[in-house]
Amino acid sequence: MPHRIIVVRTNLIGNDNNNFIYRFPSSVAFPNHEIALSSIDLYYSWYNVSAEMGNNIFSYVWVDGITYTVVLEDGLYEISTINERLQFEFIANGHYLVDSGGNNIYYINISANTTRYATQIDIFLFPSSLPSGYTNPASIVFPPTNQITMTIPSKFNELIGFTANSTIGNLASISNLSFLSTTSPNIQPNNVLYVSISNIDNQYGSPSGLVHRIIANTTFGSLISEVPEFSFSPLHSGTYNQLQIQILGTDKKPIKIIDPNIVISFLIKNKEQAIYA
Repeated sequence: MPHRIIVVRTNLIGNDNNNFIYRFPSSVAFPNHEIALSSIDLYYSWYNVSAEMGNNIFSYVWVDGITYTVVLEDGLYEISTINERLQFEFIANGHYLVDSGGNNIYYINISANTTRYATQIDIFLFPSSLPSGYTNPASIVFPPTNQITMTIPSKFNELIGFTANSTIGNLASISNLSFLSTTSPNIQPNNVLYVSISNIDNQYGSPSGLVHRIIANTTFGSLISEVPEFSFSPLHSGTYNQLQIQILGTDKKPIKIIDPNIVISFLIKNKEQAIYA
């Protein structure tokens, strides 16, 4: 019968909740053995935007000719929540007007265009004088020095599908402008994670220890629970006192996970053993 080992949060090392060391009670010889992931439970708790990933900054030029930088706090964002964060910045900077119905009017809007499988950015013409019925809470000076533009730096551009370091809009524009992303938005760069184990004998794998992939097919903060069909991988012949398990991002590099409540179960057996008695 296979032997089961269970890896939990007490096996974690480091601060990113992606690296586990499972220590055997004593050294164990594995002359002809293989291992399979039996189950994994973890919460969807990894970000798609962070300072560490370098994709959390963009900027816009306001009607006074000054460039303002927007810094997104580390978190999980959709296109709509990036737009909400931009609106928060507009309010903080006094970059909005209020119409006769009491609605804040913003002059950049970022949205998902599902028909075109694209991100759409609309930059609206800022008026030359305060429209009738509008109020000007931040006392914006009229007429504007220029119209509004938005700059999309490297890394952030990948989230929304625009060219790196591009500036959209026109300082001398005389009309509303609309732009569609030129490549598919990649709003969650790590929509698939991988589980990797040390000591796997797989000359074709890169990295060689990959044994399972995890798909984030639920909402942020929800439990991901997977019980895959057994797929055994051979262990290098030798005597071990521990195994290292890592959770990797789509780029196959360790990914920071927020919630440490992770349980991973493995089965180890001799290659000649049946899975069930």
